[in-house]
Amino acid sequence: TVSILVIGCAIILLQQMKFIQNKDLGMDINSKLVINGATFNQVNDSVYNSKLAIFKSEVLRLNTVEQVTLANFIPGKNIRGLADGYVRKIGDPETGAKAYYFTQVDYDFIPNFGFNLLAGRNFDPSIITDRRSVIINSEACRLLGFNSPEEALGQKIVYRMQSTPTIIGVIDNFHQN
Repeated sequence: TVSILVIGCAIILLQQMKFIQNKDLGMDINSKLVINGATFNQVNDSVYNSKLAIFKSEVLRLNTVEQVTLANFIPGKNIRGLADGYVRKIGDPETGAKAYYFTQVDYDFIPNFGFNLLAGRNFDPSIITDRRSVIINSEACRLLGFNSPEEALGQKIVYRMQSTPTIIGVIDNFHQN
């Protein structure tokens, strides 16, 4: 009985490992080096942002580096940002708000990780209003009450209590954890 139980568990573990190794994550993590840098709470600090831009350009000068992107989270690790109880479509009652994880990324993040853009566009550094825009995933699109990714484009949501960004894009769901 013990032998059958051990063999059964081993088979289940093997199947789970094969599943994990072959599952489409919804992002490309191959040949990626992630550096966990210093954290900083002032997103609009010009000195900090300037230093990040210099770091990024210096790393790109290395002939072994093809792409560099910045984000305040590491794919595969827990996302620290949680908006709980106030994110909703403009005009929807606060009682219908749900919890959403959020993160900040730079303009190169979505293409560098190969996220599938279902509708809209990526952030564009030449469009100043993109600093007050969001890209959501298809699950957030559904939870916010939009019938399709296209319907979400151009809509404003209540985000971070006093902020109402415009949705400029919808990406496919991806596996974070």
